Amino acid sequence: MTERLPSNPPSPTHLWTGEPRRVLVVDDDQLIVRAIARMLRSVGLEVEGSTVPAEALAIVERNPPHVVVSDLHMPLGSGVQLLAAVAASAPDAIRVLMSADPDFEPRVGSLAEARVHALMSKADLRKLSGVLVEQLRGRAETPATNDEREALARQVARACARPAHEDDGHRDRVTRWTDALATTMGLAAEEIAHARLGAILHDVGQVTIRDRLLSRSGPLSREERAHVATHAEAGARIVGEMPALRAALPVIRGHHEPPHDTTGATAASAPLAPRAALAFQVADSFDAMTSGRPYAVARSYREALQVLTAGPPTHYDRDALAALQALGEDGLVAALGR
Repeated sequence: MTERLPSNPPSPTHLWTGEPRRVLVVDDDQLIVRAIARMLRSVGLEVEGSTVPAEALAIVERNPPHVVVSDLHMPLGSGVQLLAAVAASAPDAIRVLMSADPDFEPRVGSLAEARVHALMSKADLRKLSGVLVEQLRGRAETPATNDEREALARQVARACARPAHEDDGHRDRVTRWTDALATTMGLAAEEIAHARLGAILHDVGQVTIRDRLLSRSGPLSREERAHVATHAEAGARIVGEMPALRAALPVIRGHHEPPHDTTGATAASAPLAPRAALAFQVADSFDAMTSGRPYAVARSYREALQVLTAGPPTHYDRDALAALQALGEDGLVAALGR
């Protein structure tokens, strides 16, 4: 059974060197539990295992671990129900759901109940140690400078990324363009620093989304779109438990929200999101359009600008779009070289 788990050694960049952190691994297959335990111990984590969900919950209630990793489908219980109970009794524990089922379809309950910090396919468990170590590191470290905070944020974002959808290049471009737009909009230095942090971490919640939905080139069903939309809330949950990175929360929470009130209750000029998030929204969309996606070819600067400015004012903030126009293609290229 252990051949189902990766034998690749964990990356040396994902080694836990802080205070001891306990992980509880739950799977009805004892060989799976042992294999994961070996992998996690090799990066410096303490591991306890169980093959029975009821026993695992008793362990959690008696001595809450820092992390609980549970299989989805088990003969004696559901991983979703177990993690939902963990969320209630040990809310600070990082909760990871793993499965050989790529659709992560629970037989009882829903994924939302578990409030997971990651979904991990059993075919790709080599990433588990990095996801756990970097989320634990984000909770424990207290960097003093903006550069140190950004370095920590990049480690967390890289560990939680879905490479087929988001990579270092995308994060770097969007971060630099968010900085350039925010500066042109006249944001204060602290707001710009927060905008940069949010740009780095904006999609960290995608670690809780089923892989196949992020790489699909065709349309998603209503249920699938709703599931993908939960990544902003999940990202806020993950980063909200990392004190040094909480300044990123406004961008993470607001990066898919409409920039202005669409109800008619207030004027269209009343922003619903902070200006840092408004700058990020334009930078992110501009990068998506000019870099291309599986479902769309890359556009030129002029084509992207035309699409962004052609929509109603509720789509993108006018000040952020004006900043994009003011920078021009040369200014955006120059921002990447800073």
